[in-house]
Amino acid sequence: MPALASVPEELSYKVENVLADSGYYSEEAVKKTEAENSPTVYAAVGRVSHHKSVQDLEEALQYSEPEESGGEDTPKESMSKRLKTSEGRALYHKTTKAYRNLTRT
Repeated sequence: MPALASVPEELSYKVENVLADSGYYSEEAVKKTEAENSPTVYAAVGRVSHHKSVQDLEEALQYSEPEESGGEDTPKESMSKRLKTSEGRALYHKTTKAYRNLTRT
């Protein structure tokens, strides 16, 4: 992920998680970032409609961790499941909340 390379080394800050929207997702970029820098990447793999129905909201309230598949997931499927874990959802929520606070000023 190019943005990760822009973090100055002088900060002595170890990046643990990288969040990216779907425009930055590629299997190659995720593999390279996680191999070289060892952060966990959480990248959207496709567009999601923000228009929710009542049924969508009710299903969101009945959240459970993604189930392990019986076979081998593609990298895209694995990333999608990673975003749906409680940790992935918490990071996404924290990031979008911070963004909303920044754009209100």
